[in-house]
Amino acid sequence: MAALTQPELANFQTTYTLADLFNVSTEHGRRILQGDPGYGKSLFGLYLAYTWCEGEDTFLNNFDILLVLRLSPSSQFTKESSIYRAVKKCLARGEADLTSGDIRQIIESSSALVILDSYDEYPDMTTEDNLVTQIFNGEFLAGSEVNLTSRFLPEELLTVNPIRLKLTGFDDKERDDYLRKSVTTGNGEERKSIKKCISDNPALAALCQVPLFFAWFAHITHEQKDMVVYSSVNEYFAYVMRCLRGENDDSVKKVPAKFENDHNDLSRLAYLKLRNNETPVWDKVFLREMLSSDSCEYLLRLGVLVEDEDSISSTQQETSHLRVKFHHSLFYEWYASFWLTKIATTRSEETLNTAVRAIDTRKHEYIYRFACGRDSTAGKNIIKQLIKVYGDSSISILCIAEKPGDVTEVLESIKEICSKKVDIKDDDSKILQLSTINLLQAASDEGLRIAEVYMDYSFQEVDDSKTGIRLNSGFVLPALKTLEKLAIKTERVAKIETKKVQDVIGYSRQSQILEEIEFEDCEIPRYTEVSSLPPEVKDYQIMVFQVRGDNVAYLNPESGDWKNISEEAAEIQREVEALSGQMGTNEAELSRQQQMRGTGKSVEEYEKQHSELDETIEKNNKEVTSIVDRATKFRERFYKRLDEETRESLDGNSKRLKTAAEIQFEYLQKTLKTIEGDVEHDVDRQTNVTLVGTVRLHSDCLLNIVDERRENHGEVLVCVESTGGSKKHWIHTVKVDDLTSPVVMSCRYMWFDGKNHAVFAAGRTVYIVRPHRTVSVNTQVESVSSLEIDEVPVPVPAGSWITAISTSCDSVEPDKEFIIAISGSSVLREYDVTGSHLRSIDTEEYGPSNDIASVGYNKDSTIAIISRGCDAVQLLSAKGVTVQQCGSLRPLSVGMLPIIVLWTGVRWLVLFTSDGAERQWKVVCYKGEQMQVCDEGIAGNDLEVPVSMTYWGSGYVTFANNTTRSFSL
Repeated sequence: MAALTQPELANFQTTYTLADLFNVSTEHGRRILQGDPGYGKSLFGLYLAYTWCEGEDTFLNNFDILLVLRLSPSSQFTKESSIYRAVKKCLARGEADLTSGDIRQIIESSSALVILDSYDEYPDMTTEDNLVTQIFNGEFLAGSEVNLTSRFLPEELLTVNPIRLKLTGFDDKERDDYLRKSVTTGNGEERKSIKKCISDNPALAALCQVPLFFAWFAHITHEQKDMVVYSSVNEYFAYVMRCLRGENDDSVKKVPAKFENDHNDLSRLAYLKLRNNETPVWDKVFLREMLSSDSCEYLLRLGVLVEDEDSISSTQQETSHLRVKFHHSLFYEWYASFWLTKIATTRSEETLNTAVRAIDTRKHEYIYRFACGRDSTAGKNIIKQLIKVYGDSSISILCIAEKPGDVTEVLESIKEICSKKVDIKDDDSKILQLSTINLLQAASDEGLRIAEVYMDYSFQEVDDSKTGIRLNSGFVLPALKTLEKLAIKTERVAKIETKKVQDVIGYSRQSQILEEIEFEDCEIPRYTEVSSLPPEVKDYQIMVFQVRGDNVAYLNPESGDWKNISEEAAEIQREVEALSGQMGTNEAELSRQQQMRGTGKSVEEYEKQHSELDETIEKNNKEVTSIVDRATKFRERFYKRLDEETRESLDGNSKRLKTAAEIQFEYLQKTLKTIEGDVEHDVDRQTNVTLVGTVRLHSDCLLNIVDERRENHGEVLVCVESTGGSKKHWIHTVKVDDLTSPVVMSCRYMWFDGKNHAVFAAGRTVYIVRPHRTVSVNTQVESVSSLEIDEVPVPVPAGSWITAISTSCDSVEPDKEFIIAISGSSVLREYDVTGSHLRSIDTEEYGPSNDIASVGYNKDSTIAIISRGCDAVQLLSAKGVTVQQCGSLRPLSVGMLPIIVLWTGVRWLVLFTSDGAERQWKVVCYKGEQMQVCDEGIAGNDLEVPVSMTYWGSGYVTFANNTTRSFSL
């Protein structure tokens, strides 16, 4: 009937008889007996009192005095500051000569057992240092044994480590004993019939775990000879009430005529008392007036209401009217639930929310279950508010189980509950376990994600078919196809052999989205055969964890053993630190090689240095890639399992290592390019090639345009990888007739016909390059078309050439229009790819010269121009042919001039250079009033001067020595 737990354990493990309970030693003589309504808490105290009064030879003979004190508001115990005065009021009202001092002397000089009943009804519960708290702390009754009963476990009374007991209800044996002794007596066949009815119906069996429910069921079934099957508490209690009212028995006096109206009034009165946390006791005269005399007497006769003896005082004035209360809290909540149903179906959501907040689910669970089971709409609305106020608590699950009809009406509530951890505890009532299983099954059938199922000491085994987990209660949790995590907690001494682990994995695999299996406080074999692990575990799709306190280990599918996560994190940190040290060594070696650089070396010496740097780059990249990849995978797999400090350390060190590697790699590559430049410079200083610029055609390739007209009368297009490597995808030569005019190009590609195109100009001819692209890279040039710029509305000056060209760009992609500037003219001209002239824009008023060196523009008709010799970029608003100045982009440092401007789609980028001794350069990003330096450097020689800038996702600066480096915004 009861189970005992030690304070440090969370489950109720051992079943005891009443005698055993008092043989368990307790340091301060304090016990708490916990039990739901109907489990016999008050009966427990009355039974002890009866046994003690009978004087039988029992364990109670050790006590000279036994006191049973109710803590309900009507018991005179309320607002008392002395236990002895409380005893005088409650138990010795008629003893005028007996003082509270006498009572104290008697108790302290005797061996006393004091039972404090119904702590959940104690009005002073929330008052700090109330009388019950003082009793438990030993300020009163220090030498006495004190037992307290309550629906819930009062945390405020646990400081003295009392023995905690829980009434677990009737099992099969206790139900059989009750039937034999109190119901069927010698009729074995009838007893078997009642037991079979219970065993054939899991929901009824779960209900009959509650002793009061079983007793009602047994007696009603015995008397009515009517085997009724119930699926919910509401159905069951409604049947009990019908039987009490005699609706199934013609011999019972029928309900008074006005009872239906009186029933509604009683429901309202009960609800108001419950909502306001007031004692459900009424003056009998008042209640007769509110209900009618017949209805009041009728309810008293049925036993639903009883006269309240605890409320009778010692004065004549106070005893002039008897008071009336409900015989049991279940009757109280049953009647109150009718008014809650009315609120849930006819009042606003705010009113219902207020009601739910006012009625504590720890004290009054059944009002919600009754209301949800009575009306589908009320159930849906109440469950929604319960989750909003109390979260995914057990009351929400129980109410969903009560709700009649299809679960589709409460799918959102089920989804909310299953989005968090769902507990199945061994000490849960059977009806709660069954309700939880049914809810999980409904969520799985409806495809709702189940975040976690946590089996708290309730796991027994996986069935042979691997399709269900059997609980200690006998219920089976079926396979859940939408389960993300399964956690199993057992006793610390429990051993789970390898087969059980494999069975759990086999069961869990039936989920389509399972990510984790966790065993908590289990003793598991240190090694699992790798060949026995399923593919999902081997591929880390399903992670298996073992948790013991703060230590978390995972099953390593590569070795079959358990690896501690914290230890592996520390191991990765050590490797990161070691590699960081190695990178420092590499940088020192690089600096040494850089210092040896100079002219006069042979080609063989350069090639040797080239080879050494290549090896350094390759080794460095492999090591960094390996450790960063391992750290990234580790972080992804175990992020939720790591403490915040470890997470931050891993994240920070990995990012710093990766950034340092990228910087070192860039430095190595730059040095390598410089050495290659040295080779080219020493071998052939007279080369006649000039880099025009660069455009990023795709995420994996850049197109460099090189002017080689002196060598081969053409422009050479070189497509190289965008990652900064030296790989060339292809080279293509475009024949150009004009051999003297400057060559310019657009820093942004042009998008049309589903491809990116490069655009450059020589003289007054515009060339559009259409690459051929395979799945992975631009492989060659498909075609090059040319447009002659001659016949336009605004005449082109004789002997002039195109000084700047730019494609248009909106916030998503560059488009198929382009704009050009022509030497000797302040007029910009816009064309499309067919050569059609779109408009001319006169900038004479806004530019200091007619020589425009760079231009950029966007689809919002904002144009940026750089006039040669000007220290700022001019921004013009050009809608149609109307031009207005709308701003300027100025350098952050004095003495720097802009050479390239482009629009990224959301901001302007400008490349500035200086002609000073340091040859400083900067890439500056402008967005509104904000300015930010994205990249900068100093050119050591003519070959290190930046020539071009392009952008697509990342920015790139190209230098005269054909090297490129990237930057981010």
